[in-house]
Amino acid sequence: MLTLRQGIRVSLLLALVLSVGNAQTTDGVISGRVVNAQTGDAIEGVLVEATQSATNLIRSGTTDAFGAFVLPLLPPGVYRVRIEAGSRFQPQELQVLEVPVAAHLLLAARLRPIEDVWEQKQHQSVYLPNHSALVLMGPDVDTSHTGSFEANGGRKSAGESTLSDVIDPILLRDLPLAGRDVYAALLVEPGMVANTSSARGIGLSAVGQRLSSSNFLLDGLENNNYLTSGPLSAIPPDAVQEYRVSTSNYSAEFGRTSGYLANAISAAGTANWHGVAHFNLRNSALNAADFQSNSLGSAKSSGRAIEPGVRTGGSLIRNRLFASLAFDLLRSRNVDSSGAQVFLLPTRALYRSLSAESVAGQLLSQYHPQVVPDSPDGSLIAPVVLAAPVTLNRETGLARLDYTPTPGGLRIMGRVAVVRASRPDYNWSPYPQFTSGLNQNSTSTAISITTPIHSAWFNEVRVGWNTAFIDAGRASATLPVLNSADGAALPGNPSSFTFSNRNRNWEFVENALWSRGRHTVKVGGGLLGRQLSPLYRFADLGVIFYPDVSSFAADTASGFYAALSRQQFAAEQLAPAAYGNQYRWNQYFLFAQDSFRATDRLTINLGFRYDNFGAPVTTGGAPNPRVVLGSASTIQDRIAGARLDSSPASQIYNADNGDAAVRFGFSFRPLTARDITIRGSYGIFYDRPFDNIWQDLQNNTWMLGSSSGTLTVDPRKGIQSLLANRKPSQSIFLQDPSDIAPQFDFSALTLLQPGLRSPRVQSFFLGVQQQVTPRLGVQLNGVGSLGRALITNDILNRQFGAPDQVGNPSNFYGRTNALLPDLQYRANQGSSDYTALSLVARYRSGNARFQAAYTWSHAIDNQSDPLNGDFTDLRAFNAVDAAPARSFSAFVRQFDSRGDRGNADFDQRQNLVFYSLYDSGAPTGRSPLHALLRNWQLSALGSLRSGFPYTVTVPSAAPGITTLLQCRSANVVTTPGCNGQLLGNRANLIASVDRAVIDQPAVGGRTLLSSGAFSAPTANLVGNTGRGAFTGPGSVSLDLSVGRSFRFAPFGESGRLLVRADAYNVLNHANLGNPDSVLSSPTFGLTRYGAAQQNSGLPPILPLREAPRQIELLMRIEF
Repeated sequence: MLTLRQGIRVSLLLALVLSVGNAQTTDGVISGRVVNAQTGDAIEGVLVEATQSATNLIRSGTTDAFGAFVLPLLPPGVYRVRIEAGSRFQPQELQVLEVPVAAHLLLAARLRPIEDVWEQKQHQSVYLPNHSALVLMGPDVDTSHTGSFEANGGRKSAGESTLSDVIDPILLRDLPLAGRDVYAALLVEPGMVANTSSARGIGLSAVGQRLSSSNFLLDGLENNNYLTSGPLSAIPPDAVQEYRVSTSNYSAEFGRTSGYLANAISAAGTANWHGVAHFNLRNSALNAADFQSNSLGSAKSSGRAIEPGVRTGGSLIRNRLFASLAFDLLRSRNVDSSGAQVFLLPTRALYRSLSAESVAGQLLSQYHPQVVPDSPDGSLIAPVVLAAPVTLNRETGLARLDYTPTPGGLRIMGRVAVVRASRPDYNWSPYPQFTSGLNQNSTSTAISITTPIHSAWFNEVRVGWNTAFIDAGRASATLPVLNSADGAALPGNPSSFTFSNRNRNWEFVENALWSRGRHTVKVGGGLLGRQLSPLYRFADLGVIFYPDVSSFAADTASGFYAALSRQQFAAEQLAPAAYGNQYRWNQYFLFAQDSFRATDRLTINLGFRYDNFGAPVTTGGAPNPRVVLGSASTIQDRIAGARLDSSPASQIYNADNGDAAVRFGFSFRPLTARDITIRGSYGIFYDRPFDNIWQDLQNNTWMLGSSSGTLTVDPRKGIQSLLANRKPSQSIFLQDPSDIAPQFDFSALTLLQPGLRSPRVQSFFLGVQQQVTPRLGVQLNGVGSLGRALITNDILNRQFGAPDQVGNPSNFYGRTNALLPDLQYRANQGSSDYTALSLVARYRSGNARFQAAYTWSHAIDNQSDPLNGDFTDLRAFNAVDAAPARSFSAFVRQFDSRGDRGNADFDQRQNLVFYSLYDSGAPTGRSPLHALLRNWQLSALGSLRSGFPYTVTVPSAAPGITTLLQCRSANVVTTPGCNGQLLGNRANLIASVDRAVIDQPAVGGRTLLSSGAFSAPTANLVGNTGRGAFTGPGSVSLDLSVGRSFRFAPFGESGRLLVRADAYNVLNHANLGNPDSVLSSPTFGLTRYGAAQQNSGLPPILPLREAPRQIELLMRIEF
């Protein structure tokens, strides 16, 4: 494991000795071959020069003996390419060649010899590609020359063998993308599935991989939320020039995920100053009410949001120094009336009854509720309906400088991005003084230096730093949570949970590219160093219970629970739990990549990559107790001999040093007459675990202890006063009511598999694409993947796992190890399979664009998210509105990971997503009708998607006496029904599927399942229905945008004013979600219109989301 100092040394060593190539690069490459148009022979010494139109940046190279050339490290943009071979051949020029981010373009150029030029006095002319020549017979024409020619500008094709696409600024600017987030456009790509069963990442699954499998890059450096996955910073669309999304089989220079890669670049300044300012407005008065509010006759949510922003950029020193600045401000205020709650608040009668000396009286005089209701009948509490506000404040700033001393030489880029986001009412309370907020701040910087060392050798260095801070604190640092059995809302902290997390990260990448002949060779590496300071706290201030509000008024409680030191409790001592740890985590990667142009039609890509994700190392704070398994041949015996080790251990788990991967791909053009390309690739990819998976180890330091019985308590004196004069009990049966008993059902320990490995995915695809016409292209791809050693969670040491111990006072619930509670076992027990077929059609003309992407797919796994339903699953800090967790991530039978293999939670068989853009332009003519039709902009984004799988489950139940007696003499691991309590058990299907799956009207929705077709399994056996065996309803969505632009004279000829309205779910169509599938539920089989989602409080990232129609108004000024 590298220390920080060792990491810096290795970084410097890499910079000095490695020829590294385009590791995580954003720049593009143009390569190709120049031949004689008459003979087909290679031409050596041809000058190929590319000039970027916006900045006059020049990259040039000459062809070798094979006629091959390479122009590497080209910043994305539009270029003019000139190919010139002195006086021997007629030069060619491509006036407009767009180089997308991280693209590799192939050019095949044929130069005409001068003696073949018909116009003998036009030797210095230039043929422009895609232009027609009109031959005029005149005195300048030498008719003794004959021949056949075309204005050949070089045949352009992609050299990558990957599934990727470029999201250009036009899509980001003109599509109705909810939340104005650059990553919203990812949904239009084939193979992308939007699933709200988990708030992991941004709620997207790419080609069958988990929602957490992603890697976000900004200017070639990582921009990841390492805690829960997803992007670190929300970047406004105007601040991004473009980005490339790769969904499968990217080259060896990219890694650290098996899912999708979003490689964005910030907008750079250009030779001339340009800018754009916008103002977005959202107001609930323009929105429709949701279906449930309409059916119940309740008021719709109220709120408003404004989002002004500006971006400008240009040249500070002509052709040398360029600047770009962007700023975006968001202020959002909402009150969700559908989420209003009834609070039983203290009445004026209660205030009058309290003495000034009582603790309750002093608390209520210091902390007043939002409303103090009257009580004509003298009641001490009265109901008040209150709705919690959802407030968001966010500021985003980005600044970038580009310096080019000479047009074709050194290039330096520096960029800083700052995001400050807060939710002041995140932990809302009817007592305003107890409302506390959530702050999420990030700052990232990047510096890159690109140097041409030789005509065939370029070098690039990237260095970045970023910090991320999350804080969800409490308003009071001393008062506990106060609960009353009669439902009264009492003056105390509204939440027993608090969390903060600080990350400081640095990254170093050193790049170079070398080309010779038909080979373009890249070799690369990089380092990532992280320092983490997470802090979880739960019940550290305690939770006090009162029988009713009268007991609160009398300062008499009925019990409490609090987080206690697990080590001290085992030593029969009581002490508050210790919190807070610091960690260091260093990672590095190396790769080699060769792009070999075997023929003008065939390109082969070969790559090798090595990732070392390392392992977190404890550098400070309280040591995390570890569960150490016993030495035995069976897992059951190892758990029986397990113990809790509190000795300091620096490394959280053993690093996996075997993450080597090969990548292979090809791109082949079988025909020259038709623009058809066949591509395919195979590669191995590794997933880096996000922090939330292993940081649960911090919870091993504490356990819940509870005490019951009447006690006089002053909540203001803190947890020490609650623990005074009490002693711990190792049994749930208390000898003395004042003793504190362990709450094993809520104090699970986290156990990481010894030798935890990096999840591995083998991915492959084969596809064909054709440019049917210059405007229309189609693409057909078959995709597949095999995931192995995926990280899963299981619950071990379950109740009734030792049937012969059930009822024993020292092991009443019959655990395999009586001294330990449930064990959350994080291990490499996951596997997945994925197959898909996708078809994409793209149309593009001067004023219109259209794309439709259809995907048929099937995803199978045995667990889709290891943290689903986990107590410390920090999904609430992601900007995704996720459905509430319906189950806990654990296998039905402990030790049986194969028994849960079925359809993945994100298995969406049919998925059609389309978008269209149209600009009417300026029709010729002066009539009023022409004036009316001028400069309109229309865009639409829609989808038709099938439903997601769900499982019919039964509540967990203890095995019967007969089963326990039978299990006493059986092998508890292999005998059905004897392997501990079943969790999330599946129901038995006792009728045909046709009778089980129905479709009947119900209040607020539909009934889709018949309870009479199912039954609970007997004898603690697993049900006969499979995981994800049933499919929920599909969905239809359509977003629409209408706008018109006008000339804006105050900003001169280039000034334009755009007025636009975006309508999300323009049809106000309410889709059905998955039904209630718990067999014992009174609403079993019922699904309601409108998907059940938890509001994250942040602007939505994903478009086409389930919500009533919402209108957003936009005004945009371009100058």
